[in-house]
Amino acid sequence: MQVSTRDKLFVLWIFLYLNYLLCYVFTLFHELEQSRSLSGPAIGIVLPESFLLMFSLLLEMGVIMLLLTRLGSVRVARTGTLICSVFYLVLQLLTLLTPDLTPHYIFFSGVHVATLTALIYTASRWVERPKKPLRPVLGVEKSA
Repeated sequence: MQVSTRDKLFVLWIFLYLNYLLCYVFTLFHELEQSRSLSGPAIGIVLPESFLLMFSLLLEMGVIMLLLTRLGSVRVARTGTLICSVFYLVLQLLTLLTPDLTPHYIFFSGVHVATLTALIYTASRWVERPKKPLRPVLGVEKSA
């Protein structure tokens, strides 16, 4: 079965985001477990609103890519996928430089890096095929 590039990109974006969500859920459970083992509010990290806004914008980029790869033109979907995927890939690789990474985070990072690489590869090979010319109407000749 031949799968279109548009469908491949769409499915890869869904796969990536489901894995992001799973990673965040596991991280929340890990943090809850860590805070239970500590006495007192030592783990109480306060995140400023500006951080939460930036994080929201980062996540929204991928949600927008779901729409663009499904509904946008080939040029818009391809360009958006390449720009966002490279951006996300750089961010993901930078997060791996932080100390004290948990095993689940390293696992999900590997999945994210592989998926982002597949997105970049697939989008970079996506060429816009020229539209087929309309067939002439029967009995009407093309004038020279």
